[in-house]
Parts: sequence; structure tokens; C-alpha cells
Amino acid sequence: MIDKDKQRALKVALATVKKKYGDDCFIDADNREVIPSIPTGSLLLDNAIGIGGIPEGRVTEIYGGESSGKTTLITLISTQAQKKYPDAYVGVVDIEHAFNPTYANKLGLNTTDMIFTQPDSAEEALDTMLSLISSGACSVVVLDSVGGLQTKAQLEKGIGEATMAEVARILSQTMPKIVKAAKRTGTAIVFINQIRSNIGAYTGPDITMGKHILFH
Repeated sequence: MIDKDKQRALKVALATVKKKYGDDCFIDADNREVIPSIPTGSLLLDNAIGIGGIPEGRVTEIYGGESSGKTTLITLISTQAQKKYPDAYVGVVDIEHAFNPTYANKLGLNTTDMIFTQPDSAEEALDTMLSLISSGACSVVVLDSVGGLQTKAQLEKGIGEATMAEVARILSQTMPKIVKAAKRTGTAIVFINQIRSNIGAYTGPDITMGKHILFH
């Protein structure tokens, strides 16, 4: 049994916070949230995820080695998004220039009802992504890929010049905004990522680009 003095102190604290931020700022922890999802196009994968697909209003990372089917998977997810939300767009921010419209059409994607862009820099890519999410007009927004992001500073400097942590800085500034916008609009966010060799580390042979920034 919780001490009565602590109960009274908590009651005062809750009242103060609610006065500042509204009565709905606290959520019942016992209230089980049903997370809506967009199917991946694979029943086995949907069952493995546990909610029937990738979550809406949240961030999903798809990563793997070269030619492991990452772009094919996000194309199938985009196709399922169009089926579930025919009145919404699909947004694809293609850094890798890997998107093939002809192949996408064969997988069932209607490329007419999608927003497609191939930005020049990380700043442009993430800003475009944030704008698409904030509009609420897209059911899913995809960035392909985190590993291909290069900032303006990296593009402008010569080969060998120091640009360490430039992408990390841009991601750390933008990700909180993307997460909040996705939660507000219910947009499913997908980041495609690449595997890099984790040279000289003890935690495993492979890592993904920007892992801790995307999800921590």
C-alpha cells in the first residue's frame, strides 16, 4: 500500500502538470493500445512482426546487405498502403536512385498516386520527408537509404576532407520532429538502411548507419 503522504504529494504534482499541459497529458498504463498497421505483402512476415505489418505513426527500419530485397519489400509495403488507403499518397525519398518504376508497377504499385523525389543532400531529403509526413496526405513515407545520405558540407568539400559526424548531426536534429509528426498524422515511416562492417569492435561484425540516432 502506497503511503498516504506520497499519495497527497503525487495528487498535487499531477494537478500542477495538468494545469500546465491539459488533463490528457497522463495516460492509463493499463489501457492496451491497438496499433494500426500496414501489411508487408507477406503473411509470414506480418505474423512475425506481431501486429499484422509495419506500425502506422511510428518509425520502422529495414536493413540488410546488398541485393537482399530491401527495395522490393518497401515497394510491396507501399502497394499494400495504397490498397488500405486509396485516398492517400505514398512518398518515396530515393537517395540511392534504386527505384525502378517498371518493376514497381509489376509488383502492383500505382506510381501515379505516389510522391517521388531524388534529393541532392541529406538536408533536402530529411526536410522533404518531414514536409510529406506533416502534410498528413501520405499513408507511408520511405527513405532509401540512411547509408546514402550526404550533407551539403560533405558534397562541397573535397575528397579526404574531414566531415565526420555530419550526417549524425542532421539526423539527431530532424528525427525528433519526424517522430512527432508521424505520431500526429498516423503516417508509417520506413528507413531503409545498409550494413557496415564494425571494424575493431567487440559487439558484432556488422552495424547499421545511424542506428542509435534513429531509435534512441
